[in-house]
Amino acid sequence: MNIKAFLGLIILTNVLFANIQNKKYSISVCTTSTLEYATTCKKRIENSSVNNIVFIVKERKNRFQTYLGLFDSEKEANQAIKISSNYVKQQGPFSKEINNNIVNQINSNLPYIDINQNILPEEKIIIINDEPIAKVEEIKEKIVEDDSINQKMVIEENIVREYTSNDTNKAINNNLSNKEDLSKFEEIIIEVSSKTNMMIVKAKENNELTTLKTYNVSTGKNNIKKPKGLGKISEITLNPVWYPTQDTLNSFRKRGIYLPSVVPGGHKLNYMGAAKLNLTHVVDGAQTFRIHGTLNENTIGTNESAGCIRMKNEEVVQLANLLKDFSKYKSMNDITVKLD
Repeated sequence: MNIKAFLGLIILTNVLFANIQNKKYSISVCTTSTLEYATTCKKRIENSSVNNIVFIVKERKNRFQTYLGLFDSEKEANQAIKISSNYVKQQGPFSKEINNNIVNQINSNLPYIDINQNILPEEKIIIINDEPIAKVEEIKEKIVEDDSINQKMVIEENIVREYTSNDTNKAINNNLSNKEDLSKFEEIIIEVSSKTNMMIVKAKENNELTTLKTYNVSTGKNNIKKPKGLGKISEITLNPVWYPTQDTLNSFRKRGIYLPSVVPGGHKLNYMGAAKLNLTHVVDGAQTFRIHGTLNENTIGTNESAGCIRMKNEEVVQLANLLKDFSKYKSMNDITVKLD
């Protein structure tokens, strides 16, 4: 080995050793699909009287990660989690080693740090015999992508795939236009049977009913009190944000799933899927039932829910668009939901 190659290897070794010695850690609090949601999380952390730096990182797959604090060791980060605010704890925070590229930009006053575009100052090409042999970051151990949830969290086995905002947008943007001339109908009637787990969408014209759509759905478990009878749809939302009730949060915690108090649209724990249609049906004083998408389409056709009607994500978007189109000619009050 000539002297230039030898010196090059010494420089590379010294840089790598320095990076190992200067490891930094932070607390991963929120993973969201948009900068807007990440900024909301950042503000809520700052408003919860946390006396530490809060910053946002745009990571791979266009996910925005909101971090709290900068620590010299994982132990320090874990101790900070224990004394963090209730809001932070509700998000299922966990400690994570931070890339030097991120550390060097934390005080840059940028709205967020984009790891897909920025390069480490020390990420230099090592030249040996006038040939570039490697980037420091390519030699360093590859950073594992954040899975957006607490690493200690146990996710239900029946969640077989992650439903992301990209899937939601794909479903919403698909050509699901309704072929029927909806203006001629007087009323839309949605009938759902918990015995057959079928939904039939009918339209009334001159007191005659026409079947527009039929869907396989999932309805409430057999051992619970389900919504029944006639009702209306109070709201239709595509790619919905989910606000779990306290009872829902407590129920999920018993199963080892720590839901955020606000679950963004497209989040892997957003059980509303691609769309939700709020129902006016009431059970024991609670009006919390919906027709919505699902995280696991394998449950469609079964009695699995806590009272809501689950649909395949593309199909619930199709239904939502059909009803929204109909309401342009009539009104939401001309849509009736009959649950049996």
